Amino acid sequence: MYFMHREGADLELHPLYRLAAYAFGYTVGPLLGFLSKLMGGMVVCVYFRRWAAVIFTIVSLISFWACWYNVWGRDISYTVDLLALIQK
Repeated sequence: MYFMHREGADLELHPLYRLAAYAFGYTVGPLLGFLSKLMGGMVVCVYFRRWAAVIFTIVSLISFWACWYNVWGRDISYTVDLLALIQK
């Protein structure tokens, strides 16, 4: 929600969140996207009960990284200067 209010939904990479933001606004849309992703995760974990802890851990780490990136990380360049690596 934070960066959608500042930058708009055009920068959102997740298609579910972007469509929800367009359909329901920049506040309710991401909440609905989160709830649908949470329900989908619950369904997956019911079917893969043995792997539920691993699935929740990985998804939580990815979600926290996405949150960090949307607020602070987008200002950091992730590109590698290949020419500088070759010249060393």
